[in-house]
Amino acid sequence: MSSQETYKLTYFTHRGMAEPIRLMFAYAGVQYTDERLKNDETYPAKKATFPWGTMPVLEVCPGQSEPKFVLAQVAAIGRYLAKRFNLDAKTEEDAAKCDEYVDALKDFGQGFFDVFVRFADADEALKSRIMSDLKEKQAPKYFGKFEDIASKVRLVSREQYNLDGYLCCESSLKLGQVFSRWESPRVE
Repeated sequence: MSSQETYKLTYFTHRGMAEPIRLMFAYAGVQYTDERLKNDETYPAKKATFPWGTMPVLEVCPGQSEPKFVLAQVAAIGRYLAKRFNLDAKTEEDAAKCDEYVDALKDFGQGFFDVFVRFADADEALKSRIMSDLKEKQAPKYFGKFEDIASKVRLVSREQYNLDGYLCCESSLKLGQVFSRWESPRVE
């Protein structure tokens, strides 16, 4: 990583899918621009400029003479930064487990997407059934597994890495652990 390298992360004003990326920057002690967009009338024009029309988006400027590099999709950004910040897994097996954890979180998050986006215009009874399934079946299943994962790593205080209320693993922090410790959507 060049000392000239700069980063800009673009996402909405809430934590959401960009939070694991912010945690990686905080842990690595790397400065970045945190561009937070409102979902207002200006958003559709901005969205059209993103590689896949989605966020988060990471813009990397390697130096003054090199062209910027734009990357989208939270898992791709996470894997890229994990390699840049030496947070990537050291064995193929560990890398596969990290991918498993990230994909599991995406699966769990899909349920919230369904309620708030895909079925936004559906009748309230259907949304209520989906939300009930998330609360009563999916959340306990996923949170139980992630608690088990987190219990197997050495955790340090959030103040040590200034991670705004999060705990992280000390010497063995890996991409999958960042994602597994990320505050997933609250189920109330």
